[in-house]
Amino acid sequence: MLTRIRLFLLVTWMTARKELLILWRDRTGLLVIFLMPLILSVLMAFLQNRMMESSNLDNLNMIVLDDDASETSKRLIQALKEQCGIDVEITMANSATLSRRQLIKTVIAGHYRVGLMIPRDFASTLRKRIDAQCQHMLGMDSGPEPTVKSKAETIEVVFDPILHGSFRKAFSLGLNQALQFVSLKLQTDRLNQLIQTKLKRQIRLQIEKQLGEPLTDEDAARFLALFDRIDLDPQTSAPAPSIQFSVEAPTALQHNIPAWALFGMFFIVVPFAGALVREKNSGTWERIQTFATSVWGIFCGRITAAIVICSAQFSLILATGYGLLPRLGLAPLPLGTHAWLLLPVTLVVSIAAGAYSTVVGAWAKTFEQASMFGAISVVIAAATGGIMVPVYLMPTLFQKLSLLSPLAWALNAYYAVFVRNLPPGAIGKELLMLVLFSLACIILSW
Repeated sequence: MLTRIRLFLLVTWMTARKELLILWRDRTGLLVIFLMPLILSVLMAFLQNRMMESSNLDNLNMIVLDDDASETSKRLIQALKEQCGIDVEITMANSATLSRRQLIKTVIAGHYRVGLMIPRDFASTLRKRIDAQCQHMLGMDSGPEPTVKSKAETIEVVFDPILHGSFRKAFSLGLNQALQFVSLKLQTDRLNQLIQTKLKRQIRLQIEKQLGEPLTDEDAARFLALFDRIDLDPQTSAPAPSIQFSVEAPTALQHNIPAWALFGMFFIVVPFAGALVREKNSGTWERIQTFATSVWGIFCGRITAAIVICSAQFSLILATGYGLLPRLGLAPLPLGTHAWLLLPVTLVVSIAAGAYSTVVGAWAKTFEQASMFGAISVVIAAATGGIMVPVYLMPTLFQKLSLLSPLAWALNAYYAVFVRNLPPGAIGKELLMLVLFSLACIILSW
C-alpha cells in the first residue's frame, strides 16, 4: 500500500515537474498566460475607471446657440452647470456669429460633444404660458388651462454621433432638470406677484367696506404700503433630507482584477493542451502508458502544475492591482472581510482550468486544433460569463446561457469575496459547480 502511494506521489511530482519545464521552455506560452492577462487587467481597470468617473459628464464640452440672450436663458445654462451637478465647458454663440446649420456641422464633425440651440423669444413665450397657468390656478382666468407649449419654447439638442447612449441620457436628464428648475422659479415668482396683487385688491375692498366709502388711490397706497412689508417669499427653508448609501460603489479594480485574472487562468488551455497533443503525436504518451504508472497520478500531476501556474498568475495580477495601480491614481483594491476565501476559490478555479486544458488536449488531433479551439472556447465562455460584458446588461437569452459558463461560476465566487463580502457558505454552490465541471473534464479525457 505504501509502495503504491509512493509511486502515485512520484508520478504526480514527475508529471508536474515535466509540465512546468515544458512551459518554462515555451516563452510564447509564458507571455500568453502571464503578460496578456496582466496587460488586460491594467488596461481595462484604467478604462473602466475613466468611464465610471465620466458618468457625470465631466470634460464634456458644449456649444450653445443662444438666440434669446435673456436672463432666463442664462439662468438655464447656469442651472445646467450648477443645479444639476454637470461640469461642462460651454462656448456661447448667437445667430450673428454662428448659424443653426453651422452648429450642427460643428457638432457632427466632433469639435463639440453637444450643441444646444435656444430659440428667439424663448423667455417671453415661457413667461406668457406660465403667467396664463398661474392666473388659471388662482381663478383669475375662466378659460381652459394652457398646457400646449409653443415652438419658441422648444430647445434643440444635437449630439456628437459617437457619444455613448448613457451620456446622452445623462445630459438629457440634466437638461430636463434645469428646465424644470427655471420654470419652477418663474412660476413661483409669478404666483407671488399675482397673490400679492389679489390680496391687495381684497384688502382694499374690505377696508372700503368697513369705511362705507371708496378709498382714494393715495389712501389705498398708504394702507397697502404696510402690506408690502410682509415677505411672501421666505428666505429660509427646511434643510433637504440627506442620502446615505449603506454599501459603497465597487471600484474598477474590484471588477477587473478578478475578471481578467480568471480569464488568464483558463487561458492556460493553449500551452497545456498543446503540450499534451505533442506528447500524443510524438509517441511519448504511449511509452508512458507502458510503465507501471497510475493514470490518476498523471492527471494529478497535470492538475498540480495548473495549480502552480494559475496561483502565480492570480498572485501577480492581485499584487499589481493591490500595490501598483493605486499608486498610479486608481482607487484602492479592498480584499473584503473574508480575504482568506481567495485561497480556496483560486484553488478550485485552478483545478477547473487544468482539467479543461486536459480534456481539450486529449480530444484534439493537432496542436493547431488544441490552440484554436481552446482559445476560442475560453473567449466565448468569458463573453457569456460576464467578464467582457456584465451579465445584467445582456439579453435574457444570454443571461440564461451565462448560467452554463464555468467562468461565470468562478467570477461570481470572486465577486462574493471582493465586492459582496459574503460569508464562506455563500460561495459553496459556485465551488461545487466548478468541482463537478473538473470531474466531468477528467472523465471525458480518460
